[in-house]
Amino acid sequence: MIENPQIDPDDELVCLGHGEDTVTQGGAMSPPIVQTSLFAHRSTDDLTAGLAAEHQSHVYTLGQNPTVESVETKLARLERGEGCKVLGSGMAAISAVFLGLLESGTHVLFVNNTYGPTLQLAERLRAFGIEHEVVLSSDLDQIAAAIKPETRLVWVESQEKTDGYRMHSPLPVEEVSQQESFSITTRTVCSTKVTSLSKMLASLSIAAIGRYVPTRRASLL
Repeated sequence: MIENPQIDPDDELVCLGHGEDTVTQGGAMSPPIVQTSLFAHRSTDDLTAGLAAEHQSHVYTLGQNPTVESVETKLARLERGEGCKVLGSGMAAISAVFLGLLESGTHVLFVNNTYGPTLQLAERLRAFGIEHEVVLSSDLDQIAAAIKPETRLVWVESQEKTDGYRMHSPLPVEEVSQQESFSITTRTVCSTKVTSLSKMLASLSIAAIGRYVPTRRASLL
């Protein structure tokens, strides 16, 4: 392995495919790229079962695809996360977080500068009783003061953002609040490294990986 103090040796092993089952890959050292839209099934019953659980079965490639699953597994290991879902765009990943965690009567706190379309989506959600607030500060007291009993999501853009706006350090969650009623989400806009969920002390992580994967994809950890 390459000796680099900035790279975790475990991450190197993940990237090199250590522990992958090459037998299921036909002996290929790298996971094969599965380029198909539909998958065959042995019987109508198998197809019916697959259609009933497309999120777990290979039926249509935009649902589950072996190549994408390999990417998801590696990203989850690199981020020290429980799982990963690779989606077709950044807004798809962002929308998945909002629609999965929020409901009428809940509140989102955006910390510091936030991606414009994310705030536009948040504005749309006001019609469904979902409120939000933006705190343009990295001061922990101001952030803590903005957290409400109905807050279900604290949204933080990562410190790697380099679009000319204010930069800030990762949010130390344990210093902000002892509540367990909300999730911390960090969004990495542009980065050449993976900052693990455990280091960011976040519940969810969204990363744009289109620069490293030959298609426009966003991952949701």
